[in-house]
Amino acid sequence: MLINAVSSTTCSPPARTWPCWQRVREFASLLAGRRGENPGAWMTNVDADNLPALHGFVHGLRMDLPAVVAGLTLPYSNGPIEGANTKVKFLKR
Repeated sequence: MLINAVSSTTCSPPARTWPCWQRVREFASLLAGRRGENPGAWMTNVDADNLPALHGFVHGLRMDLPAVVAGLTLPYSNGPIEGANTKVKFLKR
């Protein structure tokens, strides 16, 4: 799981990358906990920290915010359909 991979690193990130690393961990927690009711607070924190490495990502989230909120809060998944599509494509080859 992503949150375990991020939290089980054996060394700490360099001090200059700590804010970015922390924000990535927070977003992984939002994903793992499916807590997407208000991702705006996380995006505001990224903007306040002035993290250029995450600005493009945050811009993309803002462009499609309703889909992001729905994906993080609703229990629906298109995973079974994607699996069926992959199997059909494999069989066609």
